Amino acid sequence: SSPAYFQNMTTAIDAHFNLASQTAAVLEERLHERANQAQLKLWLLIAGLAGLACVAFWLAYRLTRNTIASLQTALSMARTIAQGDLTVRAQVRGSDETQQLLQALNDMNLSLAGIIRQVLSSTDNIATAASQIAAGNRDLADRTTAQAASLEETAASMEQLTSTVTQNSENA
Repeated sequence: SSPAYFQNMTTAIDAHFNLASQTAAVLEERLHERANQAQLKLWLLIAGLAGLACVAFWLAYRLTRNTIASLQTALSMARTIAQGDLTVRAQVRGSDETQQLLQALNDMNLSLAGIIRQVLSSTDNIATAASQIAAGNRDLADRTTAQAASLEETAASMEQLTSTVTQNSENA
């Protein structure tokens, strides 16, 4: 009968709506849980990225500070060498490019000091040789003066001898 059919269908439809309401409530609860989990994951991801950004900033700061410090040391060392002070040495810590630059400056400084020692040694040798030559020239000048005086005496003696021979010849 229609009323029984209607009653059964209404019960079935109501049961279906109750099931749909329960399903919707469970689905809403699950979606809310997933949204909370997704939001938690998002906050954790943001916190992780913020931490990584802090670490990256710290590393960049340290690298920049170390690089600038090494370059300032190299610049100071180069200026000191340019002023003639070859005693300056840089502390080399590591093997990056700026530390290699400092090592190269140390090597250049040692090489310049060696070249200057060689030049000083050569100039000392030249000064010694020049003083020996000067002493030899003084000795030669003294001997030349002595020879000239001796020749003058010889010439005077020869003149007297000639005069004597001339006088003897006239007397003879």
